Amino acid sequence: MKQLRENNGTEVAIIGLSFEFPGARDIDELWSLLLDGRSAMRRFSRDELAMAGVSPALMDSPGYVPVAAVLDEIDRFDAEFFGMSAQEAALLDPQQRKILEQCWRALENAGRVDDRASVRTGVFAGVSPNTYLFNTLGAEGAATLVQSPDLSQLLAGEKDFAATRVAYRLGLRGPAQTIQTACSTGLVLVHAACRALQAGECDVAIAAAASVRVPHHVGYIFREGSILSPDGACRPFDESANGCVPGSGAAAIVLKRLDDALRDGDTIRAVILGSAVNNDGDRKVGFAAPSVDGQAEVIRLAHAAADVEPCDIDYIEAHGTGTRLGDPVEVAALAAAFRGDERRQACGIGSIKGHIGHLDAAAGLAGLIKTVVALMRHVLPPSLNFEHVNPEASLEGTPFYVVQEAMPWRAALGGRIAGVSAFGVGGTNAHVVLAEAPPDVSTASEVEDQVLVLSAASPTALRATGIRLACYLSRNQGVALADVARTLLSGREVLACRLAIVAQDTTQASDVIRQWAEAEAPCMQVLHAAASNGNFKVLAAAGRWVSGEASDEDLACMAHALGRRVPLPGVVLQPVSHWRAGVRPSVGPAIATGSPVLPKPNPAVLYAPVWYCEPIALGVLTVSAEPPTVLLVHDESAFSVALAGELKHHGRLVEVSAGQVPSLPEAIEDALAHEGLGTVHLVLATGMEPIRADWSMVSVTHAQRRLTQLLEVASALAKCAGVCTQLGVVTTGRFQVTGSESMDVVASLAEGACLVYPQEMSGLRCASYDFDARELGASPAVLAGKLAAELRLPRHGTFAPRGRVLWRRGLDRIDTAGIQIQANLSSTFGDGTVVVGGGFGGIGSALVRALLQEPSRRVALLARPVIPSAAARDWPEEMAYLAGEVEATLATSPIHLFHDQSRYVELLNQLCASRVAGYLAELDFVPSTGSFPREMLFARAAVLPSLVRMLEFFIRVMKEEGCLREAGGMLEWCGLPPDAAAGDEARRELLELDPTLVGTLNLLERCAELYRPALSGRIEPISVLYPEGGSRLMKPAAESMIHRSTGLPLTQALAAWVAHLARATAREGKPFRILEFGSGNGLLTRPLVDALGALLPPTVVQYFVTDLGRSFVEAARERHAQITGLDVVYRVYDITLDPTAQGLETGSFDLVCGLNVVHATPDVVRTLSQLRLLLKPQGRLAIIESVLEQRWVDMVAGVTEGWWLFADHRQSSPLMSGEDWIRAMHDAGLQDAVALPGSSWRDRSDCALILSHEGQGRQPLLRHEDAVVGADDRVRVYEADLRDPAQVVAAVDRVREEMGPITGVIQSAGRISGALAHNLTDHDVNTELGARVGGALALALATRDDPVAMFAMSSSLNAVIGGEGQAAYVAANAMLAGLGRALAVEGRRSIVVHWDRWVDVGLGVAFQERYRCLTGHEAPGGLSEMQAIDGLARAMALGLTEVAMVGADDLDQRLSRYAQVGTPAHVDHPTEDGPAPTVQHGQAQKAAQCVLDLCRRQLGIANLSLDQCLIDAGVDSLDVLELQAKLEREFGLRVFSAALISEPLHRIVAACLDPTVAPATVEVLSADLYVRFRQGVGLD
Repeated sequence: MKQLRENNGTEVAIIGLSFEFPGARDIDELWSLLLDGRSAMRRFSRDELAMAGVSPALMDSPGYVPVAAVLDEIDRFDAEFFGMSAQEAALLDPQQRKILEQCWRALENAGRVDDRASVRTGVFAGVSPNTYLFNTLGAEGAATLVQSPDLSQLLAGEKDFAATRVAYRLGLRGPAQTIQTACSTGLVLVHAACRALQAGECDVAIAAAASVRVPHHVGYIFREGSILSPDGACRPFDESANGCVPGSGAAAIVLKRLDDALRDGDTIRAVILGSAVNNDGDRKVGFAAPSVDGQAEVIRLAHAAADVEPCDIDYIEAHGTGTRLGDPVEVAALAAAFRGDERRQACGIGSIKGHIGHLDAAAGLAGLIKTVVALMRHVLPPSLNFEHVNPEASLEGTPFYVVQEAMPWRAALGGRIAGVSAFGVGGTNAHVVLAEAPPDVSTASEVEDQVLVLSAASPTALRATGIRLACYLSRNQGVALADVARTLLSGREVLACRLAIVAQDTTQASDVIRQWAEAEAPCMQVLHAAASNGNFKVLAAAGRWVSGEASDEDLACMAHALGRRVPLPGVVLQPVSHWRAGVRPSVGPAIATGSPVLPKPNPAVLYAPVWYCEPIALGVLTVSAEPPTVLLVHDESAFSVALAGELKHHGRLVEVSAGQVPSLPEAIEDALAHEGLGTVHLVLATGMEPIRADWSMVSVTHAQRRLTQLLEVASALAKCAGVCTQLGVVTTGRFQVTGSESMDVVASLAEGACLVYPQEMSGLRCASYDFDARELGASPAVLAGKLAAELRLPRHGTFAPRGRVLWRRGLDRIDTAGIQIQANLSSTFGDGTVVVGGGFGGIGSALVRALLQEPSRRVALLARPVIPSAAARDWPEEMAYLAGEVEATLATSPIHLFHDQSRYVELLNQLCASRVAGYLAELDFVPSTGSFPREMLFARAAVLPSLVRMLEFFIRVMKEEGCLREAGGMLEWCGLPPDAAAGDEARRELLELDPTLVGTLNLLERCAELYRPALSGRIEPISVLYPEGGSRLMKPAAESMIHRSTGLPLTQALAAWVAHLARATAREGKPFRILEFGSGNGLLTRPLVDALGALLPPTVVQYFVTDLGRSFVEAARERHAQITGLDVVYRVYDITLDPTAQGLETGSFDLVCGLNVVHATPDVVRTLSQLRLLLKPQGRLAIIESVLEQRWVDMVAGVTEGWWLFADHRQSSPLMSGEDWIRAMHDAGLQDAVALPGSSWRDRSDCALILSHEGQGRQPLLRHEDAVVGADDRVRVYEADLRDPAQVVAAVDRVREEMGPITGVIQSAGRISGALAHNLTDHDVNTELGARVGGALALALATRDDPVAMFAMSSSLNAVIGGEGQAAYVAANAMLAGLGRALAVEGRRSIVVHWDRWVDVGLGVAFQERYRCLTGHEAPGGLSEMQAIDGLARAMALGLTEVAMVGADDLDQRLSRYAQVGTPAHVDHPTEDGPAPTVQHGQAQKAAQCVLDLCRRQLGIANLSLDQCLIDAGVDSLDVLELQAKLEREFGLRVFSAALISEPLHRIVAACLDPTVAPATVEVLSADLYVRFRQGVGLD
């Protein structure tokens, strides 16, 4: 039973409120709407819909419902009153206009306008997504927008700034927080505001929310399964409930601690006893689904916070959406929360949504305000559209009943108490417990005269304000005039136009104001009621207030009767229309008619991904009697451990732990080499832990690691061809099948393996299984058990186990007939600026041209700078470009520097110190020696003169360790050095931390073992590093350190820069001459040659490869024998000597370069001076040098005499800092030296790229937009390497500042390597992922808070059909699709387009030319530019987020090429019926030799034998394509790629001789050619 409550100090009073709901703008209107049982829903006529931009086709569509709950005049706003320009107001989201108005009105209603700045007033606000920007700013508005000098105001229109704008415009200085939790936003704001008050963070708080749909007077499209009503009516808790109706509205309430409100005489509308907020977590069937447990829990928490029992509650204002699922869940949650309440039919429930619709972010405040008004009126209002309770939401046995008609709300002993609920999509729930206000008693002492003061911004507004007050006084005769006077004087803003009224009662005041208004009398005067006593002092004070000269004494005189603050009508605003006239597109897939339509005689064919439910549930299929062996590669996650346990029960299992082996490919190869394995299925289950980070936390480095692991598996499979017949890849978070799963975009990379590996490796199937991370985390053992049997089945494809259902992914042809589209893409990409990243040589350029069909369109191109002529370039600009290239390369390279990892450095130094101590011990210098002369040590060591500095280095190491000190030429042991055991322990721990260091540590140990003979000259010092002249030690050491140094990224950046310089010079018709010195090891030569060969035609570059000794030069000649397309000259050259004397022409080279060579010369300045002689005027010198002294480097390199040759200013080390190198360049007479990298990498980098030149050029950069669209000034270029997120963010910031709001993004950058999966290098992986994936991630993150209407990403059709040599390319495109799915989950509209080849555009041109050369025919298929643009518009109009697009309806045929890849019917292996096809002795030897010779000639491999597989011969996908084409031209045969790559050549040859024995390997394309071939070799 209820007990009389006492304040506990945590209660919060509602002292003011304001709202604008459909059909109700004040309390009286709202109460009338509720009691009368009226609905504010509007059904629009066809004319109204047409005016709003809805097309006739959409109006007539079966699912269109022309109903909504709307507001009046959402375009009107008093910008001047809130200190805004008309332009700013027009850009401002109407939701935020409403928030401003309602916050002001609520403060007026509370009588708290005057002290809002002096009292800490917090504001907590939330709005729905901004649809105004997307739908209303048309072409003219966009043109005006981008020319606006105040573009920051547009950015402030986003929802994130709702609270802070209110604080700024109203001068509120408490906390300002914007909160968005979907439908529960309003109540969550109230909860946050109460908590801030209770914590003392503010003294007054405003909670405000708004939701305004734009376009406004339109209906919606009903889709089965959605929460919207099919008939435009909302029926909460009724048996016919079938959905809600969208509505618009805004509201604000003012809150104050109850004790403070009572003390300050505030009018209290209701009291908040307590509130709570929680989230469902994963306690529900889907992300958007409600949860009984979550809702019940938040109600119980709110009861606890309010210190009430369920039986204290009289009424529940429910969330009540009137949906088939939502209402039963809410009733069940209420029943659970009220468990133990034995009352029946005692607690009413209702929902305001039947009256005013679902107001989204403002819905919670609407329900709360309804309940507050009911508490004020002591009446329970009826819930509209309720007749019979929903049987799924039965109230039987509960305390609840639905309020069907208005009834008195009878007060119990503890007063009237109610609860209000709001539940948001995504699971954020809120519940507030309200109680009626304390008794309302005025404390004012009535006196004869009261002064009522009014003010407004204009005479018109003042007159309207006066009339409104007069009406209020007439309706509220019982209000104390002293309270009115107090509120007007101390609770209102004093504006320019003023009026004072002196009266004794409400009737007098009302009459005087009406007479003044009707007479249109001037303002700025004092009105005196005739019946007033005419107190001179009061009249004088009022007069001075009107004139703006009132003193504190005057104000005290006027307010001598201290009444309460009461709710009064506020100042009348003067709103005018602030609305940008423009295109208002219709809702949904149909596009407004009336625009020109592109002619499309042959539209592109679209396919969209779909999910098919497999007929047999997961794990139920029968396993064969002899199950295959499973090789499980896993990461020891809970799931993979459970999976391993289950697999053991189903047959033989071999395990490889990916994190515990130094080399994954070798571990897999070793496992597959075991005898007796039989049929093997390899299962990759790594990265299986539940997802914890969203896509914005993903970097290209994450993707590189994952893809590298997948490629390592390919490498092992390639070397063990034929052993493994099935590959299973297990992932989490690749797909959303049920619509609620978490997304992991990196997991999407698995598509590269799943699609391509079977196409490159004959006889291999691949099936991938993607799990829901929540299911995986909750019950790994259960899912492992179900999957174990599945993995042994001959599956091929992509599957997603969800619950007990196995879904299979496929493609479905989309029918786009009859869809009318506009002639450009403007409406889809919004009316602002579209940012386009990359692809300007092809697809990107075409898309820009399509966008520019709209005259007002602005486009920003993000692209890397183009290097102009090497002979006419501005050096600072050139260096700025290269600095960016270096920074981008470093940012995207998987570098793990030693000196960034203190433990590594500590251990390595300890190992080095122990080995130095060991060497000294060999010389009998140990701590027991005590002190000894330096000369004794050197005499006993007997080191070569050229290596004396190595011994000095050893002494320095011991000093650094604190073991040795020196004074007066005496060395003295002062501590114990690390012994051999300590060194061994350091080595062991290093290998545990990183097993890949074994190569470096082995080299270090060899040096330490041979220090004594090497330093004394008993053995050749260089032989320590190169035993028998070979590189068996140096190569693994270099490989283990390649990612622990910045040397390789600097080399790659230098190579790219050199290639662009060469290309720029070639444009001038001149050859580009390069001299590389010290090039015997090839570490710089190879990257330079690769970069130059990729960009330039033959004969453009003359490349001098030089080194100090003849053996090094000959080794380089042999190493680079395969270089083609470049004029390579091999020479012996000593850089310390005059080049002229060595046969080199001075002043003849555009570039002279070297890697880690100059430091090894006696005098670096002299050496640089000699190198300078080789440069042309304006030629460049570029060197890469180690700049960081590291103990282990000296330990290894110090055994060579060249390391210690320096005889110049250097003291203890040959290495110099970047600044020292710059000074050396200057001293050598070179100009403008630069050392890279700069910025954050300068202090971290162990290497530096130092550059200088002999002259400067002054030609400005070539502009990207010139190449794309000529001189169109609507397009601007912003230089940014898409691989560098920081550059992208900076460029996007500049776009906003200079071009206005960003409403569209297109990412079309990307590269392709073409290498087969097992041949892909780290560079290939970086190339594939860098610009394409890295650029997309960077653009998505940089524009996350922009009003982007469409984020489009260009992919390739290979992403869905695969292709030999496309593993990394397919993986990168699949990750784009994964990012698109993740963006869609966030509510961002995006599309990923898997384009077919574009005819005569971009890479398509090169493909067509190559195809023509190989086959003599034109390449079939492809998309024309018109088809592609039209297809994109159609896909966007349909709302697709991922689409495959082909020029002709042949995708099924292309897919069928691989549909049976790897299945038993497709594999030509030995069977019981007969042997596999081979070339036997004496069987058509001439024909076999003919085929083999063709393969040798085409591939350039003279020693190719019939026993070899091409996969072992180092071929790439281009080699395969060319060989296929050659076989087709010569013999009329098509050899399928998978067989051609991975089958032994004797099988290929035998199949060519008789295609009937191996139909899955060879097919006859031309009978005539094949007959001629057989006749020519004597077979027929």
